[in-house]
Amino acid sequence: METTYQVYLISENENLKRQLQGVVYFDKVMMDRQFQQVQADITIIDDQICSINDLLKIRETIESSYIFYRVQKKNFKFSTKSVLDTNDIHMLQPYMTDENVVEYICSEVIERYKYTVSKNIMTFFGSDTKVGTTQIAQSVAEKIVSKSHAKVCLLYLDGEAGTDYIQVNCRHNIDTIKIKLVSGLATVEEIFDVSEKIKDNLYVIEGSTSILYRKEYQPEHIMHLLSVLSVACDLVIVDAGSYMDRAMPIAALTATHHRYLVTTQQAVSLRRYLSKKPILERLSLDDFQVIVNKHIADGSLMTTYDIAKTYGHPLLGKIEFSKYALQAENDKKALIHYKDRIFNKDMDTIVDTIMGQLNIKGNNTSKKRKWFGLQGVG
Repeated sequence: METTYQVYLISENENLKRQLQGVVYFDKVMMDRQFQQVQADITIIDDQICSINDLLKIRETIESSYIFYRVQKKNFKFSTKSVLDTNDIHMLQPYMTDENVVEYICSEVIERYKYTVSKNIMTFFGSDTKVGTTQIAQSVAEKIVSKSHAKVCLLYLDGEAGTDYIQVNCRHNIDTIKIKLVSGLATVEEIFDVSEKIKDNLYVIEGSTSILYRKEYQPEHIMHLLSVLSVACDLVIVDAGSYMDRAMPIAALTATHHRYLVTTQQAVSLRRYLSKKPILERLSLDDFQVIVNKHIADGSLMTTYDIAKTYGHPLLGKIEFSKYALQAENDKKALIHYKDRIFNKDMDTIVDTIMGQLNIKGNNTSKKRKWFGLQGVG
């Protein structure tokens, strides 16, 4: 029989309470609007109710195995997480939606849960610009579609259009449904109306093309988009770029545990990543599998395993440098379409590993999924 937990929520957030009550592992969820002496397995505290100094003052009186503290954006400081960690308190970072909070708590408390959260969303993030994140995200998407029956949606969420390797002129982009996303009312039909079907089972949604609009998106807007797509698709693949000062990449990283860091053997890629690492750590997003792209077999350069060790994450694989890279950019095509045997072999190895991690069955297994009224899309 599964272990169950009692939860004590100090907050005025009724929606979060309902979300917690919907978790089968939580047999009792209590909520107060001020701190009371209660024994529970998990205590969740909102900083709108209890300031961090007040929390530290009462810390020893909280008899819980797990304590979580939700911090608003206006109260978030780089020192906050360090102080909380020192006192064995988990920080719920300000960009998390209520759904993200529940998933994070479950993944921290229930060991087996972390392997089921957001299982069909995967995010590629670059250690730096120009490391090939977009090329890899698209190549993986096209390979998975060719190897399986999966319905795949490829999203560009780095604040740019992202469609550098697609020959289709997109009629719409994410900005087209911005008002619907902001209001949380975008339906699956409306989302797929702005997509382009570039091949069987592969849909692409172009990213923001407006400098002004991309600054207005908040994480919860992108979370709504990803939540709808995760239900409608077998797999959602996100190119999150390499920036940490935009809401889109933060939301794309927060939405899943399947995070892949794209880098190269260049020292500058590591330096740029290390400048972002403190922010990733404080947002609890510093958890990746490493892909070493544009790899060159040269004894003077670091090995792929040494690179992954330096980054502090496990190695997923390497992708050999392709002489067709510039041609692919000019042709607006993914590199998998060129006769580069080593590149395609490396890509196949990585894609097969990813398909195994996400439990995507190959073409030899019949797998169909309802499209919620979208059978005619595209």
